[in-house]
Amino acid sequence: MLEVFWLPNDYTKHGIINEYTACREKAVVIDLSSLRKFEILGPDAEELMNYTLTRNIKKLSVGEVVYSSMCYENGSMFDDGTLLKMSDHGFRWICGDEYAGEWLKEQAKKKNYKVFVKNSTDQINNISLQGPNSRKILEKFIFTPPTQPSISELQWFRFTICRVKDLKGIPLIVSRTGYTGELGYEIWCHPSDAPKVWDVVMEAGKDEGLIPAGFGALDLLRIEAGLILFGNEFDGQVDPFEAGVGFTVPLKTKTDDFIGKK
Repeated sequence: MLEVFWLPNDYTKHGIINEYTACREKAVVIDLSSLRKFEILGPDAEELMNYTLTRNIKKLSVGEVVYSSMCYENGSMFDDGTLLKMSDHGFRWICGDEYAGEWLKEQAKKKNYKVFVKNSTDQINNISLQGPNSRKILEKFIFTPPTQPSISELQWFRFTICRVKDLKGIPLIVSRTGYTGELGYEIWCHPSDAPKVWDVVMEAGKDEGLIPAGFGALDLLRIEAGLILFGNEFDGQVDPFEAGVGFTVPLKTKTDDFIGKK
């Protein structure tokens, strides 16, 4: 079943310019639940992702996130996204294209990899908390167990497994990632908890200038930060270098074969 999401361009009380300014100076929260999510599980999960993504996935440790391109055999880029290494044999690919999941299944079959690819879009919602005050806001309500990095310790492109307020609170994953060029985080939770999580974030941010932002402001923010969007900087017809993300293709250091390498 293909899900349909209504995406706000901007919020009535604020408008695009105020939302943009809030992200640059204070903080915004953006609903990004429409992103596609896939779980890649099994003994060959790493092999599959290393073969289908341009980045060197074998360098990732558990708890790390990497941004990568996904290309056709001819080197044209048809998707980009972030890959989370959840465990030794488990990854989560977060991207824009529903087709990416089918593509991964097709490649796994071709290569005879022992791997299971599962669509988890409807089991995970995510809201993005971005802006200079984002860390301060999260520190007010995030509880992390001693085995996981706290919000103040969380490094760029890493994630932590945590809860709202205490050990019995709503379970979350928080990653230090975003699409704005500012300090920012993404908060991942089950859809049934998402409205509560949104309310907790808004409450914690009410003295920090936090407002919700739509995709109009996000577009301005990501363009300024040099971040790319399907249908704009790439469309399945250009390679990652032409799209401006040549850094995702480590041709000199990644010795393993990957789709589009030639």
